[in-house]
Amino acid sequence: MTGDFDIFKVSDRLKSVRPSPILMLSQKARSLREAGHSIIDLTVGEPDFDTPDHIKLSATEAMAQGKTKYTALSGAPDLLDAIAGQVAVNYELQVDRRNIVVTNGAKQAIHSAFAATLNIDDEVVLLAPFWTSYADIIRLEGGVPREITGRWSLEKGWALDLEAIEAAISPRTRWILLNSPCNPSGAVFSVVDLAGLAGILERHPHVWILSDDIYQDIAFPAPAPLFAALHPDLSARTLIVSGVSKAYAMTGWRVGWAIGPIPLIQAMTAVQSQTTSAPSSISQAAATTALRGSQESVHGMVSEFLSRRNMMVRRLNAIPGFECPVPGGAFYVFPRVTGALRALGMTSDAELCALLLQGGVAAVPGSAFGTPGYLRLSFAASEADLAGACDRIEAACARP
Repeated sequence: MTGDFDIFKVSDRLKSVRPSPILMLSQKARSLREAGHSIIDLTVGEPDFDTPDHIKLSATEAMAQGKTKYTALSGAPDLLDAIAGQVAVNYELQVDRRNIVVTNGAKQAIHSAFAATLNIDDEVVLLAPFWTSYADIIRLEGGVPREITGRWSLEKGWALDLEAIEAAISPRTRWILLNSPCNPSGAVFSVVDLAGLAGILERHPHVWILSDDIYQDIAFPAPAPLFAALHPDLSARTLIVSGVSKAYAMTGWRVGWAIGPIPLIQAMTAVQSQTTSAPSSISQAAATTALRGSQESVHGMVSEFLSRRNMMVRRLNAIPGFECPVPGGAFYVFPRVTGALRALGMTSDAELCALLLQGGVAAVPGSAFGTPGYLRLSFAASEADLAGACDRIEAACARP
């Protein structure tokens, strides 16, 4: 189909939204591989494991049983009950179906929350480093991201800069967006930091917190502290976002959810009624099985990620100019590379990523996450590929 591009005009909101740099880099790596180049792609944000067989089997059983129709807007009752049961067992949080909406992945839950609550020029505090999509989702809904960079050390990794967060709050602030374990850094924020964040919310009653807990179950050595469980007194202003994508290797099934106060969940459900209606009924049946069935696959995957993490941290810290803290969760390492940039005569992390791609490794620059001078490397790949990637990074950075 052809068209006159002098006639087509994109909306003003969309002009401020960038295509995902992660997906663009992943596509570039894929294109190079298809052209015959040897590329180890460490840009991916999904487990390299397959969905467990018992979950896949439950999807075929659901189809055979005729579960192929629309579900309720907020989600299938069985899945709503399974989600409520999971948070009750794992975090001693008591919620019912009215507190939950099931979405097409956690990303849609975040979008629906902002669509339901943001007016033009309302502000959302983002804690850098942050997932690339957050800022663009906020802009797409007419909001303004307020980026606050955390405190970094090689020994402890990333921590919250509580003073800077509080200083960023204005009368237009609607949300603080928390992500722990964090994508891209793998940081798990301490109970002390979360208590400090709760204190900020208590002093600013017009501000809500969106807690993106999608990596909650991928933490070392145990699930990460959950803000909502530590501070139930703030439940009237807390939205939990999660899903089955990461812990159960179900990224393609597109099932996420949000748990929060009933008025907010009703508003998000209204948004969903005019966008996607509800996730696939078959995917919801599979997600119910994931939550209610054996968790052995989750534990096995986390154990494998732990081994890979330890190897990656050790290898990267041996490369001159790389400083890699030990991430507490997720499946990313996020080394600071300012020393390597100086040694190579470079001015940006994007230049280093271009050099690494020439050397056969695809990585994402920290500038894509609001923190220039870092790299995100996913260890959702085989040990052999990760070791090979470290070899290639070391060789590329050792060039004369």
